[in-house]
Amino acid sequence: MPKLPPGTHEAAGVRRSDSTDRIIDRLARSPWRARITAWSWRRAHCPVETIALLGRGDRFTLRCLFELELYKAFLEDCGKYPARRWLTAARGIARFAVGDADAAASDLTATVRRPAGFGLWLRAASALNQIDPKWLYTELERRCGEPVAAFLLAHLADRAGDYETASRLLERHTLSGRRAAESDLLAANIAIGRGDRTAAQAAASNAFGRHGLCDFDARPQARDGALVSIIVAAFNAEQTIGAALQSLTAQSWRNLEILVVDDASSDATRARATAMAQQDSRIRVISRTVNEGAYVARNAGIAAARGDFVTFHDADDVAHPDRIARQIAPLVDDPALAFTTARWVRRTAEGKFWCRQILPLIRLHVGSMLVRRAFLAAVGPFDPVRFGADGDLLLRLRVAAGPMGFKALDLPLTIGGCNPHSAVHSPDTGYGAGGFSVARQEYAERRAWQLIEHLRGSERV
Repeated sequence: MPKLPPGTHEAAGVRRSDSTDRIIDRLARSPWRARITAWSWRRAHCPVETIALLGRGDRFTLRCLFELELYKAFLEDCGKYPARRWLTAARGIARFAVGDADAAASDLTATVRRPAGFGLWLRAASALNQIDPKWLYTELERRCGEPVAAFLLAHLADRAGDYETASRLLERHTLSGRRAAESDLLAANIAIGRGDRTAAQAAASNAFGRHGLCDFDARPQARDGALVSIIVAAFNAEQTIGAALQSLTAQSWRNLEILVVDDASSDATRARATAMAQQDSRIRVISRTVNEGAYVARNAGIAAARGDFVTFHDADDVAHPDRIARQIAPLVDDPALAFTTARWVRRTAEGKFWCRQILPLIRLHVGSMLVRRAFLAAVGPFDPVRFGADGDLLLRLRVAAGPMGFKALDLPLTIGGCNPHSAVHSPDTGYGAGGFSVARQEYAERRAWQLIEHLRGSERV
């Protein structure tokens, strides 16, 4: 049996003759071979496939449940094992994610009191900041000699407007290596807080330069090749749609069609997009008469797309001028790759870089997938719901492609907006003041289990 799950579809969209689900079906008849295979799959960070192969109730799958953020199942199973350090941290994070902040507090506190790191410790500290920010701040002050604790404290000081403390901590504990860009972005935030836009711009340029990227307002050399369809779902985005489309028309990859799907906006979004379409023939506006949400709008764009490749861009985001060129390059070089993803940073209206979890600021951009259209057609479009469907589609794409069938670029190629009126901030669908969303968590878990059951086969579910 292969050491890695091959996926279910080839990059061209053709069903694999020896697909992951068929391998799982054969291995179900040989438990010892299944366990050996599951070990290699878990080490390759294939949690869906590992759970589908072994089911629940195994040490291998316990870690997979957490990695896949199947927190309810994780909390049900974790009591069977001794509470080691990672398990305590994971249990606290899981409890917080499902909305049980009171039960999470003791686990998170115990985790934060231990040596700091950029893994579970940082996630635990970010969650605890939502539950007991005063205790966390005091604990970080006591441990400000530790680089990661000091860096988190600097971020909290910046958010509180204490730029003197934030600057002093940053000077003492600047990160190095691949995380140095995080220090640059914090320096930019501190400069913005002090009103020094020039220093903020220089620090932000340093951050992107560490990834080998030019400034966002640069004009790289033009490139050409296969047609890429960029789908922009827009609803009441008159303030941001212009900058979003300008960042796409300025792409170094010139062979584009930009499909703006106006989701029944009540403002000037459609008019502004139409005006830009008159100036650039690559822009096409699709108007919807009923507002059904971003994912239904994106599906309308997918249906209208003519490109060999499809990707997505939000109406309040700004793309790096090399975003498409960087993401399509691996697909052009390797026909076996089905899609690529990239990273992003989010920026508030005042210009500060921000993320809900505090750190790190540079994170996976779930909506960045640039995928072969034939492969997307085989996997299926977005689930037509109001929230959470981008993560669901990315998970389905990963499982269909297999771990060797896609490439995740470690490049921040988008600056995302923070729209206070988006579904992320809605009281019904957003993360809310507590930092979690029960509705989003329940949706993500339900869809992940459906995918697992599909791989296992209905006769064995």
